Amino acid sequence: MNNQLIIDKVLHDTFPDEYSTLGNETIAKLIEGKIKFEPPEKGRLMPITEIFQNLMEGIAFINTVLEVYDYLEKKLEKEPTETDTEKEINSRGVLPCKLDQNKSKKVIQSVVNQRKQRKQRKRK
Repeated sequence: MNNQLIIDKVLHDTFPDEYSTLGNETIAKLIEGKIKFEPPEKGRLMPITEIFQNLMEGIAFINTVLEVYDYLEKKLEKEPTETDTEKEINSRGVLPCKLDQNKSKKVIQSVVNQRKQRKQRKRK
């Protein structure tokens, strides 16, 4: 499972409402970087603007968590736990400003679980 699939799964688990609003195809394009969000210059901000912003911040944070997880795995020479990963992220000060603490924890938990599942599948 490559990182794009993990990001997709974590987004689906962590942002279910936003995910279902935009749909699989749009989410895939967001993950691939084929859609860039630019806030409107005039007119009312629509709720879709907030959805895009939340998901873009979510994708950036998921990528950070994946990088931290990989770093810790090499450093510790074992699979890092959620606690290991969260402590490292806190020590780096890379918590997302727009995600609440519960969403941030859920992203970390989901990434760690996805990595563990991936390793289990490789062993089979």
